[in-house]
Amino acid sequence: MYASALNPDALSYRRRRGWAKSDEQMAILVMRVSGMPYKRYFLSRAWPAWRSRGTSTPWSDRIDPKQGVIRLVFGLGTRAVNRVGGDYPRMIAVSSPKLRPEVGVKAAKYSQRETDLLDLQANELVTVPASELLADKDYPT
Repeated sequence: MYASALNPDALSYRRRRGWAKSDEQMAILVMRVSGMPYKRYFLSRAWPAWRSRGTSTPWSDRIDPKQGVIRLVFGLGTRAVNRVGGDYPRMIAVSSPKLRPEVGVKAAKYSQRETDLLDLQANELVTVPASELLADKDYPT
């Protein structure tokens, strides 16, 4: 926890948002990973990460940033917390859950492309194209 708070990327993120001089509150959250085995993988169908501060730039004036924003991803949830270039979580404003930040062609552009799973045979975290799993006719719906 302490090392991640002092990570150069985290410090830069805080500086860009004007939070560099504020007291950084840290907490440890221990959660059971809920999911299911699927073929050689273990995954959760969806994983939310909630930001209580909301978003610094709401995409609509109908959003109350004080209520927070949820990032929802397919897989183990690592991509909801650790942003990966070109791969986007589904953003949900708690105050207006049906309001999407993107419309039309942008909805496809700003979507999740890969998912992180546990490979039960190799006993390691792996990244698999989300389309590969979702296109599998045996994938449970």
